[in-house]
Amino acid sequence: MQTIRLHDPLAALGEMLRDGLRTTRHAAWVWWRTASTSRDIDDLDPRMLADLGISRAQADFDASRGAWNGLGR
Repeated sequence: MQTIRLHDPLAALGEMLRDGLRTTRHAAWVWWRTASTSRDIDDLDPRMLADLGISRAQADFDASRGAWNGLGR
């Protein structure tokens, strides 16, 4: 038997807060991952960059953009 749930403002607020925390946690993870990847690429030597098909200029540009740019990807 299915129960009918009446609108509960506190339950709705709790769901909104959980969704907001989930979104914030995901944004923080994306920021951390983007910053980490940019640092890793910036540390590669020219031979390793060539293996990836990335020039030193592209690696420097990516590192200079800032990790917050990864949030829109």
